[in-house]
Amino acid sequence: MPTPSTSRRTRPAPAPASASSRLVVDLALQGGGAHGAFTWGVLERLLDDTDIDIGRISGCSAGALNGAALVTGFAAGGREGARRSLASLWARAWEVGAAAALFTLPLKKPSLGIWDDALPLASPYQAAPMALESLRYLVSGIADFSPCEPDAGPQLFVNAVNVHTCRTRVFAPAEQSVSSIMASACAPFLFPAVMIDGQAYWDGSYGGNPTMAPLFEGRSDADILLVELTPQRRDDVPMTAKNILNRINELACVNGLRGELREIERLNVKD
Repeated sequence: MPTPSTSRRTRPAPAPASASSRLVVDLALQGGGAHGAFTWGVLERLLDDTDIDIGRISGCSAGALNGAALVTGFAAGGREGARRSLASLWARAWEVGAAAALFTLPLKKPSLGIWDDALPLASPYQAAPMALESLRYLVSGIADFSPCEPDAGPQLFVNAVNVHTCRTRVFAPAEQSVSSIMASACAPFLFPAVMIDGQAYWDGSYGGNPTMAPLFEGRSDADILLVELTPQRRDDVPMTAKNILNRINELACVNGLRGELREIERLNVKD
């Protein structure tokens, strides 16, 4: 007589897809403070699907942090390593606490967004001179950019805005460091500017949010998934100073993205 375990009909596990049949997806990860936790969920889902390979990642602000966690974790331990690294990032964000206002403000008042409580009543240079060290602590715990093979896993690009010139700088995979991720996440009302090569940088959301060009340069068949966090539309007109400031920042971030999308449309028409 068969045992219960042998009589139960089971479905065989599907064979892993071959490398040639898997879908390669490039990711555009927006900034958005604590709303970056939504991006964490998206990345978890992509990592769960072994039929999908993540190619290039372009991120800014919280998107840069998520991207750095995924890329360095993947290089160390594959998909499971990426999952652990992402979980570590968000656990570390809570550990930092009030100094990591970049993450915690929107959770207090999510309907108002990251800038609601960030009205610049005082300069971060005066009110929170050590805040940058909290950001450094957050990033250094998840960003290990040791040299690795070019095809070792997803490739990360992040962008930040040069305070002096208003130009967006894109940091390529070989240029990644704790400082480049900090620069991309440096919200100007919350942190002093991050200095790199004698230049001051602020949050990349004011540039491309994120920059899209690294995802399609040198290739014509890229599938791009945009994880959008900044609302393009709000039905209510802001009436308070804090809400007005919040919407001004959203407008700046959305316009950066729209500029990137217009460039993609132009290239598609040209092709």
